[in-house]
Amino acid sequence: MDEIYMLSVYDDTTFTSILSLDCLPDPERTHFMWGFSKDFGMCGIRVGVLYTRNHEVRKAVNRLAVFHGCPGPVQHVLHQFLSERDWLDNVFFPTNKRRLKEAKEVLVNGLANIGIPILKSS
Repeated sequence: MDEIYMLSVYDDTTFTSILSLDCLPDPERTHFMWGFSKDFGMCGIRVGVLYTRNHEVRKAVNRLAVFHGCPGPVQHVLHQFLSERDWLDNVFFPTNKRRLKEAKEVLVNGLANIGIPILKSS
C-alpha cells in the first residue's frame, strides 16, 4: 500500500491506513510505504518508511539500505520533528488541511471558469 499522501486529505475525508486494520487477508504480501516528502512538503528529504511482515522483503531492503541509508543527523531531525505531536496535531495538520482545501477550490473554480469539466474528488 502506497500511503505517500495519507496525511494530505481535506474536507470531511478521513484516511484509513492499512496498518489500522485488525487483520490483513495476506500479511506476508501486504506492505506499507510512506515518506516525508509529500505530507510534510520536504521534497529534499528523501526518507521513506517501509513496514512489512515478510522476512524476505525485509532482508532484500536491508541489503539495499547499505547503499541508501538515512544519515544519522537526518534521522535525529526527523525524530525531533515527529516528536512535536502537540504542534503537529494542533497547528500543522489543521493548517495544511485548510490550505489543501483552499488550493483545491482555486483550481476547481479556475477550471470551471474556462469551461473545463471536472469530477468531484477528495
